[in-house]
Amino acid sequence: MFSFLPPPITTYNQIYSDTLTAMMELVSQLIGPSVDHPNTPECRIVAAGTIDGSATINGNSQQLGNELDTALLLGLRQWSDCILVGAGTVRAENYGQVLIPKEIQKQRQDRGQHPTPPLIIVSRSLHFPTTSRLFSHDGQPQVAITDLENAQEINVEKLTQHGWEIINVPRLTATGIIQALTDRGFRRIISEGGPQLNSALLAARLVTKIHLTLDPLLCLSTTNPLFGLGTSDEILPCTLEHVHHSNDGNVFL
Repeated sequence: MFSFLPPPITTYNQIYSDTLTAMMELVSQLIGPSVDHPNTPECRIVAAGTIDGSATINGNSQQLGNELDTALLLGLRQWSDCILVGAGTVRAENYGQVLIPKEIQKQRQDRGQHPTPPLIIVSRSLHFPTTSRLFSHDGQPQVAITDLENAQEINVEKLTQHGWEIINVPRLTATGIIQALTDRGFRRIISEGGPQLNSALLAARLVTKIHLTLDPLLCLSTTNPLFGLGTSDEILPCTLEHVHHSNDGNVFL
């Protein structure tokens, strides 16, 4: 699932218990092995779409996937060093803080990770209304990547005043974005989309693995394809490592 509207914090622990914990073994299989070499970063995409390749239904992804898809996304967030996402997806899905249960935070610290993976938002304008759930982060650091030469100064000042870290990447190239993250020690990077960001990462050959959920739906007027409207004719070969299907027809690749 490439974008995710988190549940209210009061219900999160129950959902986590009912989904991720009960499905831990299957989620572990879907996540698969990690690269152990400390100098080898992993940039993975997690995405969900219809069988004809639409990334959204009625403007967002909330009708795509199932409980296992949610558990997979939560598991990948737990696995990751940081979560990369485009500003358009943040607005469409009404993103808020990243929620990790206390016991998982302790496990992350024990293996040298930050207790909660930071949300890294790629944005040209840095325009987010102060009513956004991003500003109710309860002390959790927020990070934005932008090209400061083109970003609106008033938005830079507003986010800085709210405690955001602003990372400057000239021209917002995919290579520059991943390099900026690896320079900060982020080795396990999960991209939750949207399609344009994922397309840029794929075109730059920076993606090591795709976690793709196909929902048994057809969206015959697709305007938001899973991996964007790229202009390249290049074909990227992939290798299928694992497949699982749920009784409701969702397929996990």
